[in-house]
Amino acid sequence: MAWKTPKIVEVAVGMEINMYACAARK
Repeated sequence: MAWKTPKIVEVAVGMEINMYACAARK
């Protein structure tokens, strides 16, 4: 990844929350 911006953190946190939400639904 050539760009090091806070957006990477946002995406990582968003995916983690998404996975957690999917696991919680099951």
